[in-house]
Amino acid sequence: YWFAQGILFCALFAIGHDCGHGSFSNSNKLNDVVGHILHSSILVPYHAWRISHKLHHANHAHADNDETWRPVSETTYRSMSNLSRMFRYTAPFPLFLFPYYLVFVMWFAFVSYMQHHGQGEERLPYYRRKEWNHLRGALTTLERDYGVLDYIHHNLGTHILHHLFPQIPHYHLVEA
Repeated sequence: YWFAQGILFCALFAIGHDCGHGSFSNSNKLNDVVGHILHSSILVPYHAWRISHKLHHANHAHADNDETWRPVSETTYRSMSNLSRMFRYTAPFPLFLFPYYLVFVMWFAFVSYMQHHGQGEERLPYYRRKEWNHLRGALTTLERDYGVLDYIHHNLGTHILHHLFPQIPHYHLVEA
C-alpha cells in the first residue's frame, strides 16, 4: 500500500511541478489552482515550493547558490562532528514518515469516532454527573463490523465488551 501511495504522490507532485513551471496549461490561474490543490494534497506548500524551485533552476549545480542541492566538500565532511553529520544526513529522513503518521492519525480518529458516537437513530446519550455510572458509560459505545479490517485492527470493533472488561486481550474479545 505504501509503495503504491508513494507512486501516486510522486505522480501528483509531477503534475503540480508542471503547474509550477507553467507547462500544465496556458492559463497561469489554472496552473496555480491545480498546482495548489495537488501539492496541498501531499502536504507541499505550492507557492513557496514554486518560488524556491525557480531559484533552484536559476542556480542548478552552483555550489554556493543552489538552495535545493548543496554539496559538501570531502574536507568539510571530514571536519564535521559525528553529531553534525547525523543531523545533516540522517535526522531529516524521519520527516518523510510524517505523512504516513497523518494517515494513521486520521484513520484512527475516524474509527474511534465511529465507536463512540452514533449517527441518526443510533445516536448515543451523554450522562451528567448524577446519571452517569461506569456501566452506563461502558454500554454507551457501539459495536462496528469492519469486515476484514476487524482482523487487521485486532477486533477493535468489539468495543462494548472492551469497555466492560478492558483486561480481556484483543485476541479473546470475540470469543468472550
